[in-house]
Amino acid sequence: MNKILNFVPSKASAVKELLKGWNIEEPGAGISQVLAEEYLKVSGWAVGHRPIKKLAVEISGEIYYADLDTQRPDVIEALFSNAEGGAHDNSCGFSIIIASELSSVASFDIGFIFEEKIEWVGTFFFEAPQKVLIGKHQWLFLDNDSNDSVDQFTGMLEFPVSDQEKWKTYISDIQSISTINKFEWLMVLAPSKEYVFQDYYPHELSENNTPSQFMRLFEGHQKIVYPLNLLIHHRELSYWKGDTHWTDYGAYIIFKDTLERFHLPVLNFDTHCRIEFSIKNSIGDLSEKLPGHAKQPKVQLSDCPHDHSEFVIYDNRIPNNGRIIISENAQPLCSESILIFGSSSAYNLVKFFQMYFRRVVLVHSAAELDMEIINHEKPKYVLLQSNSRFINVAPEYLGTHSVRRLTSSKIENFSALEVRKIMKLQDHSLSANEVFYSSML
Repeated sequence: MNKILNFVPSKASAVKELLKGWNIEEPGAGISQVLAEEYLKVSGWAVGHRPIKKLAVEISGEIYYADLDTQRPDVIEALFSNAEGGAHDNSCGFSIIIASELSSVASFDIGFIFEEKIEWVGTFFFEAPQKVLIGKHQWLFLDNDSNDSVDQFTGMLEFPVSDQEKWKTYISDIQSISTINKFEWLMVLAPSKEYVFQDYYPHELSENNTPSQFMRLFEGHQKIVYPLNLLIHHRELSYWKGDTHWTDYGAYIIFKDTLERFHLPVLNFDTHCRIEFSIKNSIGDLSEKLPGHAKQPKVQLSDCPHDHSEFVIYDNRIPNNGRIIISENAQPLCSESILIFGSSSAYNLVKFFQMYFRRVVLVHSAAELDMEIINHEKPKYVLLQSNSRFINVAPEYLGTHSVRRLTSSKIENFSALEVRKIMKLQDHSLSANEVFYSSML
């Protein structure tokens, strides 16, 4: 959603020589191209050091003109003393409606005709809003995103009752399916960084924030986990300045908490797998949006005796939703398998689950369960993981989500080059035994 920003002057000194004062009142600063009127309306006022004959507006090489014929005594009174004001014509205002759809206008130039010559004074332009919000101590946060993160935090975003009811039905159905299919399950919501660093965030937290509304729906539910307090306790290690996601250390904390909730042993994991962390300066998904792409320190898992990629036997390489990564461990601490229906925050988690379980299947679906995959894998453990900013929209009813259908649809929209690249990567997969998943492509 593009918004108008302040104009770029042709030359500030030249503008001062031409005009005693001027202002564009419409379109206003911050107006959205999507929400604005169908046509571009330009209105305002101008008072020159010499008489101004007309306003000129140029859009895509075409010039439109308007007279300065609107009475603006308020402007004259503000610019001149009483003695001077009487000598000036109040007709300094202008207004013009241009038959160009605002959504198609990238920029427009403003000028004024003095005698017979147009003097251009500057350019107004529309630009995508900044996606990054800079908080205290230069911590970066997501802004102007499709999930309306700021409005979720401040309680301004409606969490529709219809979505709340769908969530309750969805969770109830998962509980029923888990009993029938004999698997243990949990749902973990990754808190957005602004909730962990509320004191660094330049907005006030509302009690009616979206994650709180969601958790009230499932108050006392042992299977729904929102580990906010746990991560706040380790917050400087669990998140980092330049990214929206938790660090490897944050994922490690959640991994151990998940094992405990599954009643699985944790104590011998660190020594058996030689878990160590280091600090690396990196560019994150927030810092990459800023000029200069400044690197920020983050805590990450150090190189272990084994490369984590060695566990991976299949990766369909579908970007984001629909991606499937399968890992197997010949010397696991747990001989069972775990199926993870996760979001982007799950990729850090997988590093630890790979070292613990015999088989780990990660499906990028943001906690949407696929019954076809459940029936194929027959896992002992199922982890649903989503980022908390996604929960304002409920998943479809259980049984309707299909990764097979999703990946097929995505591939149809890929270029021929992208399809060839993905298919070539399948040929280099370490396992020929995952026909069930490769058949989805």
